[in-house]
Amino acid sequence: MSFESDYRKDMDSFCEENFTVSSEDMLALAKSGKKGKKRIRRGAVGTASAIILISAMAATVAAGAAGYGPMAFIFSHYIKDETTAQLAEQGYAYTVTDKDDSAASDCKGFGDTIDTDLISTTLIGIAGDTQQPRILLDARINDSEFAEEFDRFFIVTKTVDAQIYDEGNMDEYGPSYGFAVRDDDDASLYHISVDTPPAWVTGGQETVFTIESLQGYSTAMLDRYGVTEQDVEDSWNHAKPLTDSQQEVFLTFREYDIDDMIYRFVVPDNVFKRSYEEEYKGIIFINDGVSYDFNFAEYGSYEIWFNAYIDGIDPSRTPEDSGSEDANAYSLGEKLVLTIDGTEYRPHLDDNASALPWCDTAGEAFNGEAGAWYVAYHFDAADFDSAQSITLSDGETVYTLK
Repeated sequence: MSFESDYRKDMDSFCEENFTVSSEDMLALAKSGKKGKKRIRRGAVGTASAIILISAMAATVAAGAAGYGPMAFIFSHYIKDETTAQLAEQGYAYTVTDKDDSAASDCKGFGDTIDTDLISTTLIGIAGDTQQPRILLDARINDSEFAEEFDRFFIVTKTVDAQIYDEGNMDEYGPSYGFAVRDDDDASLYHISVDTPPAWVTGGQETVFTIESLQGYSTAMLDRYGVTEQDVEDSWNHAKPLTDSQQEVFLTFREYDIDDMIYRFVVPDNVFKRSYEEEYKGIIFINDGVSYDFNFAEYGSYEIWFNAYIDGIDPSRTPEDSGSEDANAYSLGEKLVLTIDGTEYRPHLDDNASALPWCDTAGEAFNGEAGAWYVAYHFDAADFDSAQSITLSDGETVYTLK
């Protein structure tokens, strides 16, 4: 018997024997003063509920199984994500109809439903490009008390390489969030999209996707504190902070930790639309004495982003510090203009995800230098393949990129 067969047999046995064992509580959302917190274990729902769930969820899976059209409709109509909808419509997607039974272990995967006494989820599919693939789930709330108290919820997830999961290293990786959107025709059905780290799902590797916890909240409370759902998502993703008074809305949220909601699958490496990755040399801008060496760019369907090595950061500065370097990087961002076939694009500077210097403490990125500082600038997407001319300028120096 081959190593691959032995491995698959061992992993199938592991899943069968251990799938109901609690996983470690690897995610602690550091929000103090939460209203309450419950732990949910995977288990059977009541008989009557199970009958309802089987029939209702079967209808949802059938919709996903019908092809990429239903996925495109959900992304467009419910998630309001036109980019992913268009990519799914074009076939850059993977659903249960594409699943190869030999591609992964017998653990839960595309088309499968996992039930807890709080929530049931079905993994519908995944779509996008190699820059930002997005998982699509359907969900139902099984707890009537939860449904009465909260009219909205989002899930906290992690996606990693299967080996990372098997070795117990999930806590080294950050979460992704998926906000539930209620179906128009079925009040108990919700559609959820989750941004997925591309490192593993786009490379044909066996991947583990886990649902770590659920956050219940009320839209009435959001209105009371002057907070939108986008504000909540930006706050959790550290993209834009809420004011001190707005932060109090989180006191009305309730977190439920969830055990054993684990999907394991393989997406072939030719599924997603390819984003263009370009390496550059000699693209250097000097801003108030600080040098920015633009060494990498990715042109994707969702955005274009440039990475720059910063030469001149105070060597005594630690990753936790903030100072004049942040203002300098932001100042450069205000000057940058990306021009594609005569259309000008400027970087997004209204959140903390763009133009914020960061330190590669372990020396794992780009030039492999431990302690090196970088900054990323994000622009709206454009079609790199069809572009005839691409330039990047700071208002004085202009570099031709294509």
